[in-house]
Amino acid sequence: MRNWGSKRQKKGRIEIIPMIDVMMFLLVFFVLLSLNVIPGFGLQTRQPSSSFTSAIPPDSKRVVVTLSRERVAVDGSDALPGRVAALVGEKAHGDRSARIIVNADKAVEVQQMIDVMDELRGDGWHSIYLSALKKH
Repeated sequence: MRNWGSKRQKKGRIEIIPMIDVMMFLLVFFVLLSLNVIPGFGLQTRQPSSSFTSAIPPDSKRVVVTLSRERVAVDGSDALPGRVAALVGEKAHGDRSARIIVNADKAVEVQQMIDVMDELRGDGWHSIYLSALKKH
């Protein structure tokens, strides 16, 4: 005789295979990102080279000002002429001990670079560095 009144309850299951697939995808993504295989946003520059270069200590706060012929960017954000120092202040959170790295393309006119550095010095920034590749 059948028992029509009682139903079998199904137990919930956690499917582990799709979860592993997602975790592997995230792992590969972050590995590629950390190896700079995926290009970052910002301006592409061809840096000048120098025989005398030195490294900036890695523990210091730094803000990168990137110059190309057409644009100026501060830590990847576009900056209008005359607003570079204000944007640097925002990115450094007002910390005047932050190091400002000027990453200028080879094709940038010296006057454009001097104008940006003058604006930064006039606003009270004193740790300004020029970025260059080491000659072999």
